[in-house]
Amino acid sequence: MKPIMYLCLFFLPFLADTPIISKSDVRIDEFGAKKLKNAPKKVYFREFNIGYQTIIESNTTGFDRKASTKISMTAGLDSELTEADIQSITDNAYKKVIAKLTAAGIEVIAHEEAKKIEEFQQKVNTTVGGEFSYKNGFVYTQPTGTIFFDVTSNFNEGVKDVKEAVSKQSKILGNLPMGQLLEKGSIRDNVGKISDQLGNVPVLDFGMNITFAEIMEDRKAGGSSELKGEFGLGAYPYKSAISWKGGGKLGNLESSIVFSPKNYKAFEIEGVIPREKIKNRAVGEFRTDWGSGIIYAQKKEITITNPVKADRAAYIEKVTLAIDDYLEIFISTFLEHSNSN
Repeated sequence: MKPIMYLCLFFLPFLADTPIISKSDVRIDEFGAKKLKNAPKKVYFREFNIGYQTIIESNTTGFDRKASTKISMTAGLDSELTEADIQSITDNAYKKVIAKLTAAGIEVIAHEEAKKIEEFQQKVNTTVGGEFSYKNGFVYTQPTGTIFFDVTSNFNEGVKDVKEAVSKQSKILGNLPMGQLLEKGSIRDNVGKISDQLGNVPVLDFGMNITFAEIMEDRKAGGSSELKGEFGLGAYPYKSAISWKGGGKLGNLESSIVFSPKNYKAFEIEGVIPREKIKNRAVGEFRTDWGSGIIYAQKKEITITNPVKADRAAYIEKVTLAIDDYLEIFISTFLEHSNSN
């Protein structure tokens, strides 16, 4: 028995250090990345945002001349987790990133300096760290003490409308990182200007969603309707990019690195919420008046509520590890190309 015990003890440290997200899980699209070694030893975070899903709702209807149905499904995170907890996760992740950049000799430009540039003298939306925003069942956070500026424009609004339309047709296409970056007003909008006006420095964008459930329409036929979904904790980095104007002309970038999950699906975070697939269907019903032969459609509505339990301590621990893993890949890739590590 002793050799087996010793073998287990030998491998235990390695098992404990296994990352939730590894570099092999990440797709990295880049051009001109090696030229980052010529960039100033400064960076500007245009965005650092993490959203935490707390509720998800979906419904679908089925209709034909014989029957009509409607099925609605809601899932809510059932946990003692607080908004202070998730703000702390975001704050700690940002502090680690700043510490790693600083240790490598990279200065992070403060918002007070950034606000002075010409690009941010236009109409901007200002977000303040420590103040929560709520959208589509997510609580969005940014690091306490930070202020970010989002230049509003007709281009941005147009891209946002297109992205929402595409999302309705294809969830995968709607969630592609490039679409998210364009909505922010990046790659083809103002990131080159921001980089240039701040002293030609690299601009970093980071955004991640922590999800616990997914619900989608499955099929509709004969007046029936069906929803399917899956429970399980995940991390989806919807926006991760390093952009540098460099010597690019007419607003073009000399260097760009864009990060995304290889299969465009959330990275799975195990050990918090058991993975479970669900499916609910409302079957269309009708009745026939045999005297007249008239078919009367029957309406049927089903509402399902799913509380999804999550241990507070386990959630904080595993989500923190997942975010740290991804940010380590993000920042280490930048430092590798900038010859700063």
